[in-house]
Amino acid sequence: MTISKTETGQTAAIAVAGEADLRDGAELRTALLDALDSRHATVLDVSRVERADLALLQLICSAVGTFQAEGIPLTLRDGGTRGPFRHALCAAGFPPLQAEEIPAEETT
Repeated sequence: MTISKTETGQTAAIAVAGEADLRDGAELRTALLDALDSRHATVLDVSRVERADLALLQLICSAVGTFQAEGIPLTLRDGGTRGPFRHALCAAGFPPLQAEEIPAEETT
């Protein structure tokens, strides 16, 4: 898995690519915590994830809740209905997403 981080103005972007699993969780967690500490609206782009395991999904679910509790927008960009990330969500039992980008404040 590769993670890239950028900041533009008041927006942070974290892009995740490749195969993401439990071994990579610490790096993604650190990137998300850094974005949270910056208090910037954040876009988490998982559209280039080739495979994701349940640990990654749990980490993202936790991040959504944490950003929401702090009042900081977190938008998930997953690349559409046929991508590997959506497949992992469905396989894990999450309900189907209806939009490509789901702001944290709309996930409750």
